[in-house]
Amino acid sequence: MQGTFGEKHLHGIDPKGRLQLSRQIRDQLKLKKGDRLHLLPNIEEPPYLEVRTGAQWEEYEHRFLNQAPGDLKRDFVRFVQLHLETVVADSQGRIILPKSLRDRCQLDASVVVINMKACVEVWNPKHIERRYAEMANAFKHVNNSFF
Repeated sequence: MQGTFGEKHLHGIDPKGRLQLSRQIRDQLKLKKGDRLHLLPNIEEPPYLEVRTGAQWEEYEHRFLNQAPGDLKRDFVRFVQLHLETVVADSQGRIILPKSLRDRCQLDASVVVINMKACVEVWNPKHIERRYAEMANAFKHVNNSFF
């Protein structure tokens, strides 16, 4: 039985800036050599990188474009135009993470890759641990209330 929660994997970024996605994530994304992936930094604090397939990007755009117009929407479109990168997967499931995005998301040689179904997130391990350390008690309560 396949669950609805994603998977988490610890990965390395090689000196050329390449990230190899795990076999499980490549299979879930149906990723093949030559497929294009869309990379966009999420600038929450702490920042992380969002990776989407073409189909996931189309869904993201569709949901966004159906939002009401306004200054915030225009500003977000500008942000996307400035920071969106499209990369191509190689035969080994590697993608190049441009230095500008690695710097913006503070990604070093070691990263945590989490498949969130709507996108894959790439985190600095220290950032994700820090972000959720304070929420541990709340998660314990949620878990105990369901099980």
